Parts: sequence; structure tokens; C-alpha cells
Amino acid sequence: LLEDFREKLSKGGTGLVYFAGHGIQYDGTNYLIPVEAPVRREADLKAYGVPAQDILEEMAAAGNALDIVILDACRDNPLPSRKRSAKRGLAIVATPNTVKGSAVIYAAGPGQAAEDGPPGGNGIFTAALLNALDEPGLTLSEVMQRVTTDVAGKTANRQRPWSLASLGGAFVFREKSEIVTTQPAAQ
Repeated sequence: LLEDFREKLSKGGTGLVYFAGHGIQYDGTNYLIPVEAPVRREADLKAYGVPAQDILEEMAAAGNALDIVILDACRDNPLPSRKRSAKRGLAIVATPNTVKGSAVIYAAGPGQAAEDGPPGGNGIFTAALLNALDEPGLTLSEVMQRVTTDVAGKTANRQRPWSLASLGGAFVFREKSEIVTTQPAAQ
């Protein structure tokens, strides 16, 4: 599936992965856990989990100008038997050397857990992200500043989104649309 994903990315474009769900840091590796994965113990992580680093490497191999990975997965370890090697939060992911520009955005800082939102709704981080993305013209850095401020405020600083970025320029998710005003015709 990762190879198929890489082939679908266009060279020179922007690669974007958004993941919401469980993420477990085990032996220094961040595993993203698919919804239906029967993960009950640490050994299941390698069989069913997807290492976040593998996603970054596939994106880098596609040759995009910018790769963005958004992880709303910094929750407590859902495994019934928690061992010392399974830590709270996600580890910092190193970006491959071949990436021209990259950003890895975490819903919570190292060692923090992401808080859920209202029942049936988005988590606090995702709700803040969607709200920021609704505003045209914001750069990636401005989006993250707004999201961090919003999430920290709503969680009394228990959760502070965190990012690791190496950007060669400003990236805008949604361009500002031109506002055209018309003057009434002179009579």
C-alpha cells in the first residue's frame, strides 16, 4: 500500500498525509495503528502497525517539493499490558535526507497525550486545524501558530501541538481569492 501511495504522488507537487487514531511509540519507533488492526500486545505492532518513518520515506522517494505529515495520534498506549518500551506520546520522527521540504505536525508535544473532543465530533487538535484551514491565505507556519494557540487555550496548556519543519519557502493551503468589487454605473 505504501508503494501504491508513492506512485500516486506527483513529482514536484506537495505530498500530504493526515492520520487520526492510535499511535504508539515502541522502542523509539512511532507505529500508526489502523482502525481494524487487532493490536493487543507489543508483538502485534510490527505485524499490523505502520511505522511513521516508512510513510516519510515513501513520500521522499516520490520527489515532491514538500511533504507534510499530520499526526493526530499522540494518545495513551491502548495496549492492555503496558511495558517500559511503549511510551506515552510519539517520538520525534527524522525526515529523510532526500526531502526538499518537510513538515511533521503532531497533535501534542513529546510525552503529551492528545485530548479527545466532544462525543461524535473531532478531537480538539483536528477541530482547531480545520478551523485554521478554513481561512484562505494562511501559510503553514501561520496555521500551526493558530492551531497551537487554540489547542493550548482549550486544554489549559495540557496539550500543545508540536511540529518539526524544514521549509524552503512559504506554503499556503488555500490561496486568497480575489475580491472583485464593482462600482455602480454612472448615470
